[in-house]
Amino acid sequence: MSEFYAINRYVLLIRPSQSMINWINKIYPADPIAYEAGMLDDNTDVYLIPEMDDLEEARQWLENNFLVFFENSLEEWCENMDEWPEKLDWEAFEQFFDYSLQSNVLDIVSEEEDEEYADFDDDDDADDDDDDDADDDVAGSVADKDDADWN
Repeated sequence: MSEFYAINRYVLLIRPSQSMINWINKIYPADPIAYEAGMLDDNTDVYLIPEMDDLEEARQWLENNFLVFFENSLEEWCENMDEWPEKLDWEAFEQFFDYSLQSNVLDIVSEEEDEEYADFDDDDDADDDDDDDADDDVAGSVADKDDADWN
């Protein structure tokens, strides 16, 4: 019997496209990034999103909710919003990112192991300052939404 557990979520994978890397290099010309296949492995953001009836519904959901993911990804690369592209619409999202929606999401951590991880105290992380990080603000805005808030 399988040790994997299907969970009731879809996954959204977002990674920078060549256009995104070109934009980053334009902002930071002194430290250019080469667009290489290997860099995509560690630069892919993985989001658990609500479960849908099918991939077409998931695509429609993403079109209605792309902006929070767009802004989060831009902020990871450039915190200065004045440098961001002027138009943050669906067309720009598709230009700047390669994305994939996945319906088969498996958890390989058992309930018992999950309970062990719950004891982990992440107050011991390297970020000991008391100010709120921009990443925390964006993540919190997504986490604070319940399923009814998503279009």
